[in-house]
Amino acid sequence: MNVFHARPIYVGTTVERTALGIALGSSAYGYRFFDTDEGIEYSWNGIAWKLGGSEFASLAESQAGVVTDKAVAPSSLPVWIIGDAFVNALYYDGDARGGYAVDLQSYRGGADQVASGGRSVIAGGRNNKASAYYTGILGGYGGIASGQYAAIAGGQSNTASGYLSAILGGSRAVASLYGERAWASGMFAVVGDAQECKLVARKSTADATPVELFLDGVDDRLVIPADTTWLFSILVAARRTDVDGESAGYKFEGVIDNDAGTVALVGAVTKIVLAEDTVAWDFNVTADDANNSLKLEATGEAAKTIYWVAVTTIVQVTG
Repeated sequence: MNVFHARPIYVGTTVERTALGIALGSSAYGYRFFDTDEGIEYSWNGIAWKLGGSEFASLAESQAGVVTDKAVAPSSLPVWIIGDAFVNALYYDGDARGGYAVDLQSYRGGADQVASGGRSVIAGGRNNKASAYYTGILGGYGGIASGQYAAIAGGQSNTASGYLSAILGGSRAVASLYGERAWASGMFAVVGDAQECKLVARKSTADATPVELFLDGVDDRLVIPADTTWLFSILVAARRTDVDGESAGYKFEGVIDNDAGTVALVGAVTKIVLAEDTVAWDFNVTADDANNSLKLEATGEAAKTIYWVAVTTIVQVTG
């Protein structure tokens, strides 16, 4: 049995492959074995030899341009095309990639640390996981992009699990809410327990009935994690859109916490009316214990279409 050391690649018979799997056990990942009896390459996922879809296409098959599960190397590029995904040619072990995904990272510690989401991208780094549609990880270590359209620019052990969430870098941040942007430079005990967050909520009004602003404009609230304190600063802009000439701006600062599922303000919220063309308009911030959230509520005016946008900056501590 021959061994090539650029990355553990074994070549041998089926009997030798079976014996090697017993020797590797559950602590080993990413070892590859080309079975000369079957003419197929396998990768070890810690439990069993897994077909990695890495049987190489012939020159004729490559030139035909037919999408198959065989690996094809684009001319002069260190990349394999496996099915309809692009994968690092030296590190293509692990679970199946998503449709039209790109996975160029150079190492993984587990079989699921791949670009498994449809059209997801991992541009580099190691031990990253992009598991939802259209997720992207630029690089770094141990990033998890599991919310659809979520993105991580790099850093260490960051998790973007919210829809449209983003983390630019840093270490051990969690962006779990819709459209949330998070940043951290470390943690106390668990990922996300010492971080800054930013959220954008919106809603429109057409009368004087108070309405709640949501992160998706429909029903996604600013939910506070259990056993967490938020220090928040909120800037609100309002503009009438059916006729020009009416706007307003507000600023709020305060503290709110979630103690074992009970959400309440800590002290009073500071409210500043920065400007109002129409004094009938109003905006308020309260605690919503029933929904474990910070409630942002706008009051418009009859027969006027008004757009409301609130940007909330949060200092978050959990424990």
